[in-house]
Amino acid sequence: MSGSRDGEGIFLDDRAFAARASIVTFLSSWAALIREERRGTGPARRTPFHLTAFLIAHLDWLLDHPAGPDFTEELEQTSDAARRASAATPAMVLGPCVEDGCEGSLITTGSPAPAAAVRCTAGHQWPVHRWLELQRRLRPQHLRRA
Repeated sequence: MSGSRDGEGIFLDDRAFAARASIVTFLSSWAALIREERRGTGPARRTPFHLTAFLIAHLDWLLDHPAGPDFTEELEQTSDAARRASAATPAMVLGPCVEDGCEGSLITTGSPAPAAAVRCTAGHQWPVHRWLELQRRLRPQHLRRA
């Protein structure tokens, strides 16, 4: 995990950043192949969204290309690595429970979305549709790892 030098601020998950960088590299390299061989313009921006949209637009051509099997194998490897990185996300302590009189602490589960949850060590739970409400009720404080 990474964070600011004084330990305050947001925590950055190195595995998640590495997985995202790997995804962008994968998408960019295949988009470059398409752009070069089809002599066209590439995606509007180098973001996962724009790169993916570009690849989808050229997917039939790419799958028929001699490197198509390499693309599908690399896609599977990149996807698996991203799933492993998201599944390894540890729980985070958000702070004291917001329910009146509760002595518990709010934590997130380490599960990847959509299974991720916010719950209290005393048993309270907040489904996804209540997260904005929960955010408003939390005291401003820094998040810390469990």
